[in-house]
Amino acid sequence: MADMTKAQKSAFDQMNAYLTSLGLDPGAFNAMITDAAVNDYSPTAFTQVIQSSPQFQAAFPEMKMRQQNKLEPMTPAEIVTYRSAARVLAQHYGLPTGFMNDQTITDLIGQGVSPDELNGRIIQGFSAVNNAPQDVKDTLFNYYGIDQGHLAAFFLDPKAGEDAIHKAVAASQIGAAGQRTHYGLSKEEAEMLAGGGVSADQAAKGLSDLSQEGELFGSLPGEAPGKDITRSEQLSTLLAPGGAAAQDLQKKAQQRKAQFGGGGGYSETSGGVVGLGKE
Repeated sequence: MADMTKAQKSAFDQMNAYLTSLGLDPGAFNAMITDAAVNDYSPTAFTQVIQSSPQFQAAFPEMKMRQQNKLEPMTPAEIVTYRSAARVLAQHYGLPTGFMNDQTITDLIGQGVSPDELNGRIIQGFSAVNNAPQDVKDTLFNYYGIDQGHLAAFFLDPKAGEDAIHKAVAASQIGAAGQRTHYGLSKEEAEMLAGGGVSADQAAKGLSDLSQEGELFGSLPGEAPGKDITRSEQLSTLLAPGGAAAQDLQKKAQQRKAQFGGGGGYSETSGGVVGLGKE
């Protein structure tokens, strides 16, 4: 240190500050910092030397993981920012203690889960289900085997695709709506509705109406036989309120109104059959 010029001492201090900004102990790199300063390394050359050291690679294993997984490189500063943001999100949205640990964050970064995707996994995934009614949690378990104790692990699993995670959440919300309305939905049916863009609120209304309109789906005693409306066609009325199945239901309502003098117990208005996309 005493033999350094003023410029070399300034470079030494800048190198120390760089490592400190990354949360590293400059003392662990003292020999390399001194050598770089004395030999007038450029910032680029110094960075290359430091990042190739075992100490640095142990501190930032994400860089090697991303290279092995053929992902876009991240700078150490970007990794530090990601780590900090992940911990803030975990605390703010109530992830169980210990789930957002160093290894989890390393895996998320190393396997390409972007900051925006992590944000969505926690806010639209974990938080949405963790704060949902119990029947949504029960449906998530019935459909996918995910219970309360495994919620955080499911949403933080970097091997689980973001689309699959969001599909599971949406399907569980729709499936719970099916249970509440006593219409009932299989996992495949709930996923089909979710994939078709039906929201949980839309499902709740549509399934409630379908449950009440059950007598329209087949022929009643004393009624001329007609084309039954299958379960698949019933559900299609939620996907396409103006489609063929919805029109068939409306025709049946009109026919029964004429045949039974307006009786029958189903919901039918001047605007059509309630529950077929009519407001």
